[in-house]
Order: sequence, then structure tokens, then C-alpha cells
Amino acid sequence: MADEVLTKRAKVVYDTICKALDSENWKYSKDEENFAITTGAKGDDLPIDMLFLVDADAQVVTLYSPFQIKANEDNRVDVAMATCILNDRLLHGSFDLDLGDGSVRFRMTTSYMGSILGEDLFKYMAYTGAGTVDRYNEKIAALATGVIDLKQFLAILSKDEE
Repeated sequence: MADEVLTKRAKVVYDTICKALDSENWKYSKDEENFAITTGAKGDDLPIDMLFLVDADAQVVTLYSPFQIKANEDNRVDVAMATCILNDRLLHGSFDLDLGDGSVRFRMTTSYMGSILGEDLFKYMAYTGAGTVDRYNEKIAALATGVIDLKQFLAILSKDEE
């Protein structure tokens, strides 16, 4: 459990995230007790759920964007390979797959240890997270549900990069 100093620092970071979202007119809900902020974005194809969590003990902020679909058991190895391929292409953030239940999410984390983080960083996290998820969620969902196979997924990625 975080001591008083860490909790106060986490509260400052939490408030800064809220200010950043306010300045961009993002709608969100707050859970001040757990330093959690739930928000979302409208993607080109699928809605994008997002959750900012401030961890006072670890002194990190993590943006999670859980997908609304789960990978079919038969497709999980292919989805795991796809997330590795995508993660190699990303500058910030990563896609995660839980092999146990098939859940997929995007995650971006930054530390505030010994730092003062400004609103611009949290705007960057929100927009980059939403943009990255929007770019890949439909492709991952198609692979996860068996609409396409890994070979087709890779062909789509190659075509997108042309």
C-alpha cells in the first residue's frame, strides 16, 4: 500500500490526466478512490473503451484499451503471433493477449517516478492509444474470431503499409 507521499503524488498525476481530458472535451467517469478514469473514443469501425489507471505504489500511469471481443480458443496462437508482429511495429504501447480466456487489449504505460508529467503527455497517450487501437482492432477482431487466418492478416498488414 502506498504511503502518504506516494498517494499525494498519484493524486496530482490523476488530476493532471483529468485536466488533459477536460482540455480536449473528452467525456469520462472518475473513480478517485482507485485513481481510475474510464473513457472511450469512437473509432472508424468499432468503439474504443479506455481506462487510465494511476498506480501509486509503482508510480506509473497505464492506459488500457480492452477489446470487446475475445479470441476463439482455436485462434489464440495465431492472435499471439499477430500481437507480437504488431508490437514490433509500435513505438509506444503494446497489444496483450490472455491465452487463458482469449481477451485482447492495448496497453501503454509511463512512469512518473522523480518526474512531473504534463497534460500533453496524457493527451498523447489518449490519442495514440485510440489511434493505434482504431488502426488494428478490426483486423485483430477478424483474426480472433476466425473470419481471416494469420496469412490473410499478414497480407492485410502488408497492403496497409504500401
